[in-house]
Amino acid sequence: MSRWPGLAALYALIAALMIAVAITAAPPALVAADAPASEFSGARALATVRELTATGLPHPPGSVDHARVQGVVVDRLRALGLAPELQPARECGRGGCVDIVNIVARIPGVEPGPSLLLAAHYDSVPAGPGASDDGAGVAAVIEIARAILAGPLPRRSVIVLLDDGEELGLFGARAFVRAHPWAGDVGVALNFEARGTGGQTAMFETGDRSADLVEAFGHAASRPVASSVIYTLYKQLPNDTDLTVFKRAGMRGLNFAFADRVWEYHTPRDTAEALDPRSLQHMGDLGLASAKAILAAGSSREGSDESVYFDLIARALVIYRARWVRPLALAGALLAMAAIAIPVRRKRASILGIAAATGLALATVVAAALAGLAMAALLGALHGPLLPWSPAPTRPWIALVAAGVAASTALGAAVRRLAPLTRLGGVLALWTALSLLVSFTAPGASYLFALPTLALAAALLVAARTERDAAAMLGWFAALAPVALTALLWFPLLRILLVMVGAGVSPTATVPAAFVAMTAMPLLASFSGRLRWATTLTAGAIALVALVL
Repeated sequence: MSRWPGLAALYALIAALMIAVAITAAPPALVAADAPASEFSGARALATVRELTATGLPHPPGSVDHARVQGVVVDRLRALGLAPELQPARECGRGGCVDIVNIVARIPGVEPGPSLLLAAHYDSVPAGPGASDDGAGVAAVIEIARAILAGPLPRRSVIVLLDDGEELGLFGARAFVRAHPWAGDVGVALNFEARGTGGQTAMFETGDRSADLVEAFGHAASRPVASSVIYTLYKQLPNDTDLTVFKRAGMRGLNFAFADRVWEYHTPRDTAEALDPRSLQHMGDLGLASAKAILAAGSSREGSDESVYFDLIARALVIYRARWVRPLALAGALLAMAAIAIPVRRKRASILGIAAATGLALATVVAAALAGLAMAALLGALHGPLLPWSPAPTRPWIALVAAGVAASTALGAAVRRLAPLTRLGGVLALWTALSLLVSFTAPGASYLFALPTLALAAALLVAARTERDAAAMLGWFAALAPVALTALLWFPLLRILLVMVGAGVSPTATVPAAFVAMTAMPLLASFSGRLRWATTLTAGAIALVALVL
């Protein structure tokens, strides 16, 4: 494959996947206030957010607007026919002791058994009115409760907790699990949060033994956004929510949040006008679907298993039990060994050549990371420090990603002695080693490596069994398949990093792109002459333009 159509096909595939990820990243359309009572209406919930933030004032405990916001929440629950109770408490932390008031209500179920908890916090930070954090969560909980009440009584009781003092140290959740008599009834908690004012709502945290909850969520949600790698990354961050307290108390649960436009988070700009109502709609859709599914199954503190899961561009959730992680990695390793053995036995590749190609594949990822560090330094020198909450993070992220692609593909293009089949074997060997390592150390992220390993092994089996000339096209398309799969799995991770890290310049942005570029290395090596450098030059030009902007 040495002509422009092949390179154009590769570019078109990558571009199509990137566009698909970008398009499906938009939250769903707002549902009007006159929607059926059984549906979640973002318009109805948005009216609650507007009332909560009507004064534009912050409302942490003890502030002048706190009592008003508390009254709004109580009135909204009473309007649903519930009998909200106030749970006053005094909680102490590093900043001293604070008086807080939780708001609790109950929807009775028709069967005894563990209850489902719907939780959000109604206090805000002192810096802003908290329309997103966590007015959106409060409004979502109230609207979900209204939709549940519109149908027959649920199988199990539903406890509504709108707690206080979360921003000061999870005080309300602590008071609830320690002192409220209903806390012991809860089996599963659904918590609603925000770390920005827009974007998709993701189910970003579960807990131990929660495979059944993830499956219920995945089967019920029409636009699921979730990944076990998000939870794996989240556990490394110094962040906690009320779900942390609930899990320590023995409850299981799911945590929902949207996190785009983080530069408006915890600021005076976190207003109802800044909140994307579609994000609120997505939060409610996921929360209501999950609540109904868990209630139908019967919420329980007793879990089943761990799971690995990821969404396919917000259209379906792929789920499998964690007990399959290591067997899948071992099966991939065996298949990889068999695939590598075929070209070696047919003398179309050598063990030494494949070892060299493995080193080259690893070097391309290292080169991308170094390029990311260099680009981060250039961005800082030209534009000043870009903090995680800086606005307009996309352009520096493009600069980082493009620089990583340019560096990794340049290294691959410069080494010309290794044939495409040898490079494919080397790339497969590296992916296999990483798959085994991650599967045994971080199972939640294992699918990012195990599935490309299987695809690469299948591609090498096909390519190695084709003739050099007559079936070269078949081998080329076989090598294209793992590139497509890797891009489909890793491009959403690139967006996750953008949302979680924001504009804080970090070479982590180069890692997903580097793995896709490394998987494409055998294809790029199959081009002749100047086409070998086309990707490097294109990515380098994009990086320079983004750097200047």
